[in-house]
Amino acid sequence: MTPKKRRQSGPRSPEQRKKQHTEKQPEEDPEVGITVKYDFGWDKRGNGFRYDSRSGRGSLFGQLTNACLGYMVMSSYCRKCAMRASAGDHDCVCNHDGSAKGMEPRAAVQLCLNNLNLTQVNVRVDTIVTDRDASTFAALQKESPHPINRLVDLNHNLKGFNNDLYLLKKSFTWLQGWERYFQK
Repeated sequence: MTPKKRRQSGPRSPEQRKKQHTEKQPEEDPEVGITVKYDFGWDKRGNGFRYDSRSGRGSLFGQLTNACLGYMVMSSYCRKCAMRASAGDHDCVCNHDGSAKGMEPRAAVQLCLNNLNLTQVNVRVDTIVTDRDASTFAALQKESPHPINRLVDLNHNLKGFNNDLYLLKKSFTWLQGWERYFQK
């Protein structure tokens, strides 16, 4: 009686499949994708129509660890340059020449895609949790060699939702008293 030949298929148990997948993964894609939180703030408050702050700051944090992965201060004004000091006489802080609204996407690209802290350890940004600003996400999509997903921060999402409800409240009187259902 001849022994039956065993079919040569892939790994059978889930553990073997997982081991095989993790063994192949580093060769295919050495970078690890992470989820980060990003926000930008200006020193002078904008009202949605006018952004004229001369400086602002952006920060990038890890979603799971809450560790600061980077921060950036953007400035379009230098006091010493305004006083006509020569460039060699001082350390100029001016690093942005566009509008104040353009600071946020520029800082996001710098922190997410050109961050030495991330590239040195083979980490890339796969998902970003941020506000509802479309220009930031569009700049990241344009500059990134890989797709980036976006999630809206709960705090910013609730703010936008409540603002829309306040506008509806002005038009419809039966919406009076809705605030108590959405308060923390």
